[in-house]
Amino acid sequence: MHVGIVQSLGEFVRSCCSAEAKAAYARLVPAGEVMAFREIPDVRVQSLVAALAGAEGKTSAELLADYGRHWVKGARTAYPTPFAARDTKAFLQGFGGTHLAARALPGSQPPEIEVIDRGPGRLALRYRSSRHMCGLIRGIVEGVAAVYGERAAIAEPECLLAGGTCCTFEVELRPSPAPAASGRVP
Repeated sequence: MHVGIVQSLGEFVRSCCSAEAKAAYARLVPAGEVMAFREIPDVRVQSLVAALAGAEGKTSAELLADYGRHWVKGARTAYPTPFAARDTKAFLQGFGGTHLAARALPGSQPPEIEVIDRGPGRLALRYRSSRHMCGLIRGIVEGVAAVYGERAAIAEPECLLAGGTCCTFEVELRPSPAPAASGRVP
């Protein structure tokens, strides 16, 4: 697991989570800890996510989805090129190549993400990873759709956590409803 993900997760915890989750993060990732290596063992990240989810009263998948939506906000600044896509579908069609450079790094095990066009406003994402962080993918898809003023209706007919060979996300994109006069979405 890349150190940047854990550091970004820490920012999410500090800005969006309860005092209990903040305490769990501080206990498991001590302040000032020097990450002398590029990768953090997956079991450590999975333990961290489980502890944070428990502190928030959520499943790990729910916490990861929340984090994925939050991550998109920072990613717009850190990675502006993908956000130049014309819409959510165009952005997601480039998503499969996201980790190509990482595959060349020794010891790297980035997820495999396959994108399948299903016609206008529809696509499927197939996610394969030993980390089983499918909730993160769901949150990223929802967060990206929000950036483009769309909503993503997501069905997951196959999931690694349920014994599948991959997670398959069937995504249907729809325009978000216009904000009501009060500025709140109905």
